[in-house]
Parts: sequence; C-alpha cells; structure tokens
Amino acid sequence: MAKHRLFNGIVISLFFLLTAIGGYCADEESSLFWPSPPAPAKVVFVKAIYFPDNAGIKAGLFKKLKTLIIGEEKDILNKPIAVAVDKQKTIYVCDSGMPAVHIFMQKEKRYKKITAAGKEEFLSPVGVAVSDNGLVFIADSGLKKVFCLDGEGRFKFTIGAGEAFLRPTGLAVIKNRLYVADTLAHSISIFDLNGNFITRLGTRGRGDGEFNYPTSLATDKEGRVYVVDTLNFRIQVFDEANKFLYSIGQPGDSSGSFARPKGIGVDSLGHIYVTDALFDNIQVFNHNKEFLLSLGEAGHKAGEFWIPCGLAIDSEDYIYVADSYNQRLQIFRYVGKE
Repeated sequence: MAKHRLFNGIVISLFFLLTAIGGYCADEESSLFWPSPPAPAKVVFVKAIYFPDNAGIKAGLFKKLKTLIIGEEKDILNKPIAVAVDKQKTIYVCDSGMPAVHIFMQKEKRYKKITAAGKEEFLSPVGVAVSDNGLVFIADSGLKKVFCLDGEGRFKFTIGAGEAFLRPTGLAVIKNRLYVADTLAHSISIFDLNGNFITRLGTRGRGDGEFNYPTSLATDKEGRVYVVDTLNFRIQVFDEANKFLYSIGQPGDSSGSFARPKGIGVDSLGHIYVTDALFDNIQVFNHNKEFLLSLGEAGHKAGEFWIPCGLAIDSEDYIYVADSYNQRLQIFRYVGKE
C-alpha cells in the first residue's frame, strides 16, 4: 500500500509539473511591445510555442509522463527553420533538427507531425508555403526536391525529378504559381501548382534581378514577390510579371542594413519584416524603402532571439517567427494604425 501511495504521489506530482510546463509561455510577458514609449505601440508580443500545449493543443497524461520519464521529446520543436500559416490558422513548421514538419491545427485543437512525403523520409525540410486552395509545399534541401501535400500532410506529388534543383530552400505561392528559391543555382524557379515548370528568374551577380545565394521568399496582396538575396545583403522586389521593382538594404551593422538576412514577410499594410540571424532581430521597412523599427535582440526571453530564421504573417497581421536555436516559434502582432 505504501509503495502504491508513493507511486500515485509521484504521478500526481509529475502531472502538475507537466501541466505547468505545458502552459509555459502561453501569455508570457504579453505586455511586451515595440517601439519603446512614448511612441505608440506598433508590434506586440503574443506568445511562444515550444510544443503543442502552447498552441492550445493538449497532450494526454500518459504521453506527458512518457516524455518526461523516458525523454522522448518528439513533439517539441528542435530546430525550426521555416513557417507558414493557412487561412484556417493552421501553422506549418519545418524542423530540420528532427527532421520533420509540425502541423498545429489550432481551430481543431489537433497536432500532427510528419517525417516523410510518400515513401521518402525528410532529410532537411527548410521551406514551406501554402496555397489558397489548401496545398502545402515543402522544400527539402537535402533531397533536392519540393513535395506537395494536402492540409493534413498527406503526400500528393513531387517536384524535382532529375537535376531540377541544386538546393531548394524558400517557397512562396501567389495565385496559381509556386516560386522556389534555388540557393546554389542563384535563381528562382517558377512552377504552376501542378508542378509544371514555367520559367526561371535570375542568375548569379550583384545587379538588379541577379542573386547571390537567395533563400527566403514572400508575396503580398498586390502580387509582388520578395526575395531575400542573402549574400548580396538585400531584399529584391519584383512585380507579377517578374519585373524588378526595387531593393532594400546593404551590408552593414546599422539600422536598415543586413548581416545575415533570413526570413521575410509582408503584412496587410505593406510593411516588410526581415529576420537577421546575426543581429538576432527583425527589421521593418515600408515600400518607400524606409527603415521603420527593429524588434528583438539576442537572448532567450520573450521577444528575444537566437538565430531567427523563417517568418510568416497571416491575414490578421499575426507574425510568426521561427526562433531556431531557442527551439520555439514566437508570435507577435502588428497593432499600429498605419
């Protein structure tokens, strides 16, 4: 009886401990905002996601105990690299540390992790994008392929047979086209949503429309395409016809300059957000190429970063950032009026 009571006590203690852990960061420092007073707040911190509990998806007691005792932290973010969000607020996170893709179905309160597309196991999933009709595209730089899945993560088809890509990384979908950043080819490949090749944009160089290791991509509601031209230390912007419009940034360590630009997103008002993995922050610009503000710094607290990578923005201007080495997804929201 004594042993039985002791076991029950341990189980109950572990349950409350795990409940506390599961709720960690759900409302962590929600008063964080940028810029600093007396300027009005433009961006506020919402929460961080380390595992499904933080997204409001509760795991069963048995699974929690098994994770704590045996150490099987399979549902915990390991090295989140890229993120996308669909119209239903489902969050897709590429995790190159597992390797896997985490799917947080917030409305349905369900979580799913996929480690393969069809019969091919992921090797290095580093890019993700979602179309308006619910198709999910995953770029695996190690396999040199892009996979098409449905919203539940079920395999549909593969793009990249033969030598189609050298190293596919960032993805973006605009209307009926899929844009793929091929980092080692220094170009952007464009396909229709059935995987048929349309054209290729760019060659290696420093001029307008030329790239030096492009990585992440984003689009806006006007149909413009934004390319993180990483080792040219700038963002290049193109219209729907793939015509160069303008660029933002230059190498440096001052505001408006880049050291290692990684992720990019555009909100409903046209503000451009760029993560910088060396500065450990996010810089925000407008379409006039003007620097507006930066948020974050190096660290482990809410609103701080350790090698931030991918970034996505939903229709309500929630900003999702893959805080890679902090093993979490941080969520912010733009609340400014302009």
